[in-house]
Amino acid sequence: MARTYAALSHEYRKEMRQLSDAEFGRLCRALIDYSVSGKPIALSGNERFYAERVMTQEDRVQQSYEELISRNRENGKKGGRPRKNPTEPTVTQKTEPKTEPKPKPELNSPPAIAGGREGDKS
Repeated sequence: MARTYAALSHEYRKEMRQLSDAEFGRLCRALIDYSVSGKPIALSGNERFYAERVMTQEDRVQQSYEELISRNRENGKKGGRPRKNPTEPTVTQKTEPKTEPKPKPELNSPPAIAGGREGDKS
């Protein structure tokens, strides 16, 4: 499965701050083209000084992605990890755990005042 993106590192923002917006834009566009086609970047402005750096980084990310895909493919052929208990429900069949209702806290009422209210004369 091919990647559908180019690796544009956050580091580039700081490293390439000397480039104008137009130069940085041309470099980013060339990086995307390189990611799709694999053809080396040929630029003529100041961005040409960073072309080798972005191509090398893109190659590393591409290689890492291919290794991940290969590893996942091999693990998929193995069938995954077997369940410990065959009667245990699968993730899609998992039901919500039963919980007992929480007891309601007792309300503490203030003690009754002896003798009733002030002014009561009964």
